[in-house]
Amino acid sequence: MKKSILIVLLIVVSIVVIYFSLQKDENEVRDFAVELVDEKIPLEQILKKRINYTQKQKDLCLFFLKTVREEYHKNPEKIAITQSAGSNVDVKSDAVKLNSGEHLFYVQFNKSLTIPFILNNKSEIIILFNLTKGGGGNLNNSRSDETMHK
Repeated sequence: MKKSILIVLLIVVSIVVIYFSLQKDENEVRDFAVELVDEKIPLEQILKKRINYTQKQKDLCLFFLKTVREEYHKNPEKIAITQSAGSNVDVKSDAVKLNSGEHLFYVQFNKSLTIPFILNNKSEIIILFNLTKGGGGNLNNSRSDETMHK
């Protein structure tokens, strides 16, 4: 009897730990999104504090962040965060490849602006620069940290 109670208790604790870990990740992405649309916070500060990037990708990251901020302010709405498994965004399964310990989140800034971001195991945001052709297929599939899933 004691073993059964111990096993059930262990399972419950494991589920709670996993749940709070996922909530922490979602909160990291939410904080990033809120900072991104706040015009009082300089984009350079967000880049240094939250984004995993290489020096080679710095200008592209700043341009991307600036563009997202501008597009959000054209039609500001409540920001929604979903993880890839729970998202209703239509994405091909092979479109985004993740390295070990990474999680894919979608940030919906408004009805016309939903962007995927990767959160790595160090709680850093990785920006995706994914160019696609009209009928499918990738022209370019790079990331702000320039690592690729093998």
